[in-house]
This record gives sequence, structure tokens and C-alpha cells, in this order.
Amino acid sequence: MRRVEALLALVAYTALALWWLWPLPSLMATHSAYFSAESPLVVADFYLIVWTLAWGAHALVSAPWGLFHANAFHPSTLSLAYSEHLLGDAPLFAPVYWATGNAILATNVFILATFVLSALAMYALVRRFTEPPAALVGGFFYAFYLWRYDALAHLHMLAVQYFPLVFLLTDRWLEAARRRDGVLLAIALVLQALSSYYLAYALMLAYAPFLPLALWRWRSRLDRRRLVGLLVVFLTLTTVVVVASLPYLRLRQLGLIPSYNREGDPPPIGLVPQIADDGEGFPRPDRRAQVFRNREVGRCAERAVRVELAAAAAFG
Repeated sequence: MRRVEALLALVAYTALALWWLWPLPSLMATHSAYFSAESPLVVADFYLIVWTLAWGAHALVSAPWGLFHANAFHPSTLSLAYSEHLLGDAPLFAPVYWATGNAILATNVFILATFVLSALAMYALVRRFTEPPAALVGGFFYAFYLWRYDALAHLHMLAVQYFPLVFLLTDRWLEAARRRDGVLLAIALVLQALSSYYLAYALMLAYAPFLPLALWRWRSRLDRRRLVGLLVVFLTLTTVVVVASLPYLRLRQLGLIPSYNREGDPPPIGLVPQIADDGEGFPRPDRRAQVFRNREVGRCAERAVRVELAAAAAFG
């Protein structure tokens, strides 16, 4: 893929992302993405995710050795491990937060970047096997589909920009065994796995069937360098994930992280203060949390459907 082609794709996806998320791009420093106050757990998730990202960015430059001893649930230690650490999202969130101290601005830049980079990464993967028009459509459908628009409150789940790069770099490593591709593959795997445990599980399920197919595709070129390189990459990934998981294992050992799988288990502690009882046993949401009205959501969703249908008709 040539640089000019990549630049044009970047410009196209950036323009599309700005339009897709409007009016959020015009209010990035002061407003959050919409989330309905009728869903108090979603409101709680949004606050938790933004706090987690902001705390991680703060701790990484101030006291990285105390990263998991977050400023919550004092005097409890390892309190960051009561939820996901989201360390893989730091490269997109932290620079803006360090520069401005504005967690809302950093969050919105993060959201915008996930759309653009996810589309561009899938473009690069599809482009390896086909022509630019098909790659452009592939990037569009990977990054701009309705579930992602409706999941802005769970912004950590939007960070799937490393998935296509993992497949692309694996294929490139098996083809040419360039050291750069091996290093980038390790970085992509680590960042995707650290972005969310949910996404790490999804990556494992997607990569497990892909790798044997890739090995078969390049079976005539397999040698010791390629196989040892993959082993080093996987050992690096395993080491980083295990180290990042030690605080969770410690809390589990102490009984502070129950399984929630057995009947009668208590609800997660962090969600209890976010729900009030209306006297009839039903949760009552805090209506002050709503930012954008539902009619704006419906209008944007209708617009998204029109774009996807037009793209399918043009390139189908």
C-alpha cells in the first residue's frame, strides 16, 4: 500500500468519522457522548471507564509502581483491579490527557481515533489481498456499523484497531520474516490484549483458527527463524498479560473478587451506589446524566443506515 493511498484513506475515514459522530466533534472539550439516563448501569460504566483511563494516564507518569493502588476505595490497595485496567488504551488517551488535563477531551479524541484507526487498519489488511475500492468498503464496515455507534458509552470496547494489524503482521512475518514485522506484531498483540479482557478473549478466539491457516499458506517458507520468532512474540504476550493480571489474582486469592457465577452471589460492589430503589424494587436512574437526547440518537442511526445501504449498493 503506497503512502499516498494510505493518506487518502486516512483523510476519507477521518472525514467520515467526524460526520458520523457529529455533533460530538464540535463539543469535544466539554461534552461526553450520549448515553441514556434510563440505563443507570451504562452511566456507571461510562464514569468508571473515564476514571480508569484518567487514573492510568496519571499514574504512568507520576508513580507507575503504584498503578494499581488507585485513588478509590481507600484504604484498600490494588483498587484499580476491581475493574479493568485498560492499559492498552493509554496510547490513544494519555497524550491528550497529559497535554490538557481534560479527561472529557481525551475521551472524545480516543473515541474518534478508534473509528479512524480501526477503519484504516482493516483497509490495510484487506488491501493486502485485493484492490483499493474493496479495501475502502471493508474498512468502512469494520469501523462504522450501528453497534459501534450505539456503544460509545462503553468506549473501551471500540478499541479494536489492533485486530486487523495482528492478522496483517502475522502474514507479513511468515512471508518475509522481517524483524520490524515481528516487533510490530508483538506490540499489536500486547496492546490489543491489554485494551480489555473482553477483547483479549475475542482476539484469542479469532487468532486461534487464523494462525494454522496462515502457517499452511506459507508452509513452503516456514523455517526456524519464523517459528522461533512467533514463539518469542507469544512468550512476550503471555508474560505481559500474566504480569498485568497478578493484582486480579491477588484480589481473587483474598476473596475480594467473587465469581458472580453462583446463585446468591452479591452484585459487583462498584454498581451498587449507581442504582437507587424506587420503592417498588426497580432501579431508578439519575436523570442528570443524559447529555444528548434520544431523538438525536435516532436521527444519527437513520443516517448511518442510509450510508451503509448506499455503500453496499455502490460496491456490492
